[in-house]
Amino acid sequence: MGLYRTATVKIRLDGGRGEASTTFETIHLIRTVAIAVLTILAAETALSVERPNVVLIITDDAGWADFGFIRDADPAANPGARGVIPTPNLDRLASRGVSFTNAYAGSVCSVSRAMITTGRYGNRFGYGNNIISDTSAIGSSPTDQGLPTSEVTIWERMQSVGYSTAAIGKWHIGQHANAGSILGNRPENQGVELFEGLWEGSRSYSVGAEADARALRRTVSDGAGGVAQSALIEGDYSGQYITDVLGDLSVDYVRANAASTTDPFFLYTSFTAPHTPMQATPADLQYIDSLGIAGFTGSRRTYAAMQHAMDRNIGKLLDAIEDPNGDGDTSDSVAENTLLMFINDNGGDCCDVDPNFSSNGALRNGKGSQFDGGIRVPMIVAGAGVQASVRGTSSQDLVHAIDLLPTAFVGAGGGAFDDAEVIDGKNLLPYLNGQSPGVAHDNLFLPRFSNQQSAVRKGDWKYMYQPNTGYQLYNLAVNPGESNNVVSSATNATLVAELHQLLASYHVQMDKPRYDNQAPSTNQFDSFLFREADFASANFSSAGVWQNADNPAGGNTATFTDGYANNRLTFRAKSSGDYTVTNDLNSVGGFAYMANRLTLASSEAPLGAEHTATINGKGLLMVTSLDSVTPEIRLEATDANPNRFTFQIDHEIELYDDLAITGDGNQRFVFGGDIREFRPGRNLIKQGSAEATFGGEVAITGVLDLQQGKVAFTDGAVRGDVLVRAGASIRVGEEGISPSTGGGDPPLRFVQAGLELDYNAANDTSGDAIWFDSAGTADNITFNQPTSTSPVSTPTFPALSAAYSIPLSGGAAGLTNYFENTGPRSRLDATFELVFHVTDAAAGPDQVLFEAGGATRGVALVLNNNALTFNVDGDAADADLTATLTPGWNQAIGVVDLENGGDTISLYLNGALVGSLANQTIDDWAGGNPLGVGAGASSSTGVASAVGNPFHGDIAIARYYTDVAFRLDEVDQNYQWLLQGHQQPSGADAVTLAIVGDLSLESAATIELDLLNPETHDRVSAAGKVELDGVLVVSAASGFAPSAGDVYAIINGATLSGVFQSEQLPALTSGLMWQVKYDGSSATLLVTLSGDYNGDGAVDAADYTTWRDMDGQAVPAGTRADGNGDGMVNQLDYAVWSANYGQAFASGADSNATPEPTGASLTIVGGLLLNWLKGDGR
Repeated sequence: MGLYRTATVKIRLDGGRGEASTTFETIHLIRTVAIAVLTILAAETALSVERPNVVLIITDDAGWADFGFIRDADPAANPGARGVIPTPNLDRLASRGVSFTNAYAGSVCSVSRAMITTGRYGNRFGYGNNIISDTSAIGSSPTDQGLPTSEVTIWERMQSVGYSTAAIGKWHIGQHANAGSILGNRPENQGVELFEGLWEGSRSYSVGAEADARALRRTVSDGAGGVAQSALIEGDYSGQYITDVLGDLSVDYVRANAASTTDPFFLYTSFTAPHTPMQATPADLQYIDSLGIAGFTGSRRTYAAMQHAMDRNIGKLLDAIEDPNGDGDTSDSVAENTLLMFINDNGGDCCDVDPNFSSNGALRNGKGSQFDGGIRVPMIVAGAGVQASVRGTSSQDLVHAIDLLPTAFVGAGGGAFDDAEVIDGKNLLPYLNGQSPGVAHDNLFLPRFSNQQSAVRKGDWKYMYQPNTGYQLYNLAVNPGESNNVVSSATNATLVAELHQLLASYHVQMDKPRYDNQAPSTNQFDSFLFREADFASANFSSAGVWQNADNPAGGNTATFTDGYANNRLTFRAKSSGDYTVTNDLNSVGGFAYMANRLTLASSEAPLGAEHTATINGKGLLMVTSLDSVTPEIRLEATDANPNRFTFQIDHEIELYDDLAITGDGNQRFVFGGDIREFRPGRNLIKQGSAEATFGGEVAITGVLDLQQGKVAFTDGAVRGDVLVRAGASIRVGEEGISPSTGGGDPPLRFVQAGLELDYNAANDTSGDAIWFDSAGTADNITFNQPTSTSPVSTPTFPALSAAYSIPLSGGAAGLTNYFENTGPRSRLDATFELVFHVTDAAAGPDQVLFEAGGATRGVALVLNNNALTFNVDGDAADADLTATLTPGWNQAIGVVDLENGGDTISLYLNGALVGSLANQTIDDWAGGNPLGVGAGASSSTGVASAVGNPFHGDIAIARYYTDVAFRLDEVDQNYQWLLQGHQQPSGADAVTLAIVGDLSLESAATIELDLLNPETHDRVSAAGKVELDGVLVVSAASGFAPSAGDVYAIINGATLSGVFQSEQLPALTSGLMWQVKYDGSSATLLVTLSGDYNGDGAVDAADYTTWRDMDGQAVPAGTRADGNGDGMVNQLDYAVWSANYGQAFASGADSNATPEPTGASLTIVGGLLLNWLKGDGR
């Protein structure tokens, strides 16, 4: 164990069950080295001979409400009819110190012990759950189980400040043997000088029959990675009760070490009680019966007896500390020179598949749960170091199992941590004694990685995530049972945002599973290379679609656990075709899939025809790696043929930390999704020569820092400052402007407002439907069976081009997709639209087109042969509307309109109203349950059977609108959209780049844009200041036909300073020239008459003055006073002025009138600014 592997070793051994007067063997090894080490540490930490002994007592799976001192301190700790179990000895210990009612640990045994013994959150080092029993040599299994030997344990810490160390009882933090010179993680290699206990996590309570890892054993370390003594002692205590044996062994250790005048001792006693199996002694059962408590029957009676045995043995240990030699004379007491700490390892195992019948009082659930019943534990700090004024008190401060190590090592031992160490726990003594202001912890991290659950607690508030119910918020001061989720309350919005950030701030620091029972199913590599040669379409989680990029072989499957701070993803160009990869994964805690690096790499073969890789689905959260590497997106794909391959990144990218987009690739890199910050003040840096296209919004409050290469903005905005450095370029819009042609009205769009689920089979390449939760995050409705889409061409609905064929075994029943993922959507207005094909009017009953809900509430569109029913089952209404269908393609729209005083449901079929039912009482129509498309999810609402039958037909469109109740005009809009034919987009629209912030162009920076006419051209509109320099490059779109007097307002801001150093402008017909006009807020381009050198619309004497002042200067061709367009101001330009003298615009343009920014550009940037200030969904 590194630094502390050669610490002092001084051990006193009791050869059996002898009295305190028994002669003990004292082993002194490497004493010279130990003295030298302690001398150095003493100088650094001011060691004192007054250091107290430390005893740490741990119990196993006991209920929070099954301790007298907790019941006395907190009314929520009431077991009620289950019966109150007395714990007089622990109550006695509490009277000598401070007990805690808001103490936390892990939700299961092993991880709690890992945190107790390291002072660190277990997930920091990949230890978040229980472990697999494995006694093999360390490094010989695919993953080691238990504490990694890189962690410094509490025994090693205490050794380093001169303590003798022992561990008695349950170990459960690793049992790997040594592998040659590589030390395993058994007790003797973790700083434990004397171990008497079991390696495993549980065992029979009857001693004598257990073997291997469950057997009692004694191990004495030699202090140098070896073992001085090792023996199974199970048979020595045959027939005894394990709780009594562990209590007696602990008493023996205290008696053997209490008289030492040189080394204090650290004793770690970990009982197995009252963990299952449910086994009690007849004497303890008799005692429980004597109490006459009605609740003590059956297994609760057994549990109470086991709890009593545990408390009784703690009493023996306390008595030994009071009277070490057991002679009745307490003059040898070490009670005032011993710091005692107590904790239970997790919540009571009241509610598991194999419960121990403990009680957690009012707390919700039990062991293994993320609710407080699984993680809140009793805890005491007592004895030496706790001032008399606070003894016997209870504290509601937040504390944690991680605090026990610092309290022992720093508080009792006078030790100090290295500045480079990350220790999550705190020394509690100065806070208990009022010597440090405030509280030890403002907040605590409470994860459970095995199923993505995670939580934080801050003050009275607990914020948590569960994959099936989303985010939750509880005020534990008034709702300790966590029954009232107030996450959606508007009054808590600021608090929720704060706690969401807090939860994320922990997760970006944590490792993925390395050393627990999740590790074998977790990829133990971090660099993932997608197998594009073998998969044309896949999800992130699809089986076998990834390789280890550092060791490419075979196929691996990614899971949510891989989404952490060191995650690196690589997608390559593909010479033989297109491919699509859909991200269907989140990270633990419900956050977007974390990654440190996204690389878009070269093809393995030369590129020929043009192809595309589309990466879509859920977003990525870009974070700094655990070794402090800044997140990057690397644009590295190169080929002898540039721009042959397109990487289309259509998912959202979130910036937890500043992100660098870098690389010198020469292919096309398009970011179609938004790039937005997760927390305020993030910067986005573009480096390298590769060109990138941003098709979505860049929503950051830091700086978009364009240092190298070119970035094109095709349809977005920047919510922050933009800095274009020397050598870098920005392009506004795509190259060229060519609006849709052909005359007539522009193509219709279906209703967009409130659109949350938008499934269109024409866009379905992966078999998954993308929808958006109420936080705007893309989710997947995963189809239960392999899906197939087929082309559709029908005169009924010409807009359709594909349909999803429902297999008879089930449609998209999406059992993990919830309407109530993050908000109260089922208590809002709703509109549901399905476009589907019926082949047989008698195909069968209860065919589910769309359904969401539970057993008592829900909404469904169900086909019973040829009858379509829209069913809405709310709080007090169960309403049905039915229409008769004819075979063929149909559009159905169901509407839920929630109004005070009377709710209404309506059904529309093929654009026409079937009927409405008013004055219903609906209020909540789904209750937070799953949804299904083409098959039932988990509801009985709206169908006769439990989940109905799959729909026996095709579905082309499935849409859900939140908080929108369609009226006839919206119904008609979507119906008319279906009736229009396919229209291919032509060309590219002009783009306004709206910047909610400042724009600054450095010298040699370039900005590019296109012009079609004064109304249709690319432009930049900034809400902040604009600082100009560098080069303006303007291209003429096809159809550009300028005339004198045309004005192009290309850039505007709140203020504008500087000028372009040069301009590259389109050539004009004879007799025309360009002028660039600047005022305090805008830059415009003016097409004027040749010779109009000051741009006032008339060729007059003032233009001669301009020519005279510029004579001999080089200028951009055709601008300023260069009337003949040769780039020089000279006598030839005088001749142009002279020839045109007296001409003017027919409109009589006023030279003092600078064109204002267009209303459209002001509206865009103004709306962005307003939404940004409001926190518009981002």
